[in-house]
Amino acid sequence: TGVGEGGTATVLPPCPRDVAVRVGEDVLGSPADHPLTADLHAHGRLARRRLHVQEQLAVLFFAAVVAIAVAAVPWDLPWWIPLAFLGVFSPLGVLTSEVQYRNLGHRLTASHLVVVGPSVVRRREVLEVDGIIGWVVQQSFFQRRLGLATLVATTAAGGEKVVAVDLALPVAIGLAHAATPGVLDEFLAA
Repeated sequence: TGVGEGGTATVLPPCPRDVAVRVGEDVLGSPADHPLTADLHAHGRLARRRLHVQEQLAVLFFAAVVAIAVAAVPWDLPWWIPLAFLGVFSPLGVLTSEVQYRNLGHRLTASHLVVVGPSVVRRREVLEVDGIIGWVVQQSFFQRRLGLATLVATTAAGGEKVVAVDLALPVAIGLAHAATPGVLDEFLAA
């Protein structure tokens, strides 16, 4: 932390995993808990479902835009163009969602919080738990209905933070409590 806007700093461009781990361990000082290679905890079936629904809603929206464009143009275009759009991009959306879900995860090691967000490109964010000064638990309307939350670990380095999305609410609270024991005690109901 403390290296720029947006919460984290990119140390390397996309590269092979072994290069990223070697450079990351050099930056972190080769920690004994191995946060760069530790297995991550998956965020569960509800997080997977949420990613798939978001992706398919985007595909449906763009298919509707294509259908309106086909209907609005002054020359005749084939009626099946929006269906072809759906036929191509809907399976692509399923594949993209599944890759994003497989990359989504978190782990609390002995001294580090490790988070990977839902992305096609895997990017592991590592924060020493000693650098965490507070937590923010956020829930959108749809997350609340599914019992999911976004957990934000805040640091003293300005607006920098590490964000874990679509955790089950009890898992998010438990993760925050385990990383910084006592910080949440006054906020948790008995």
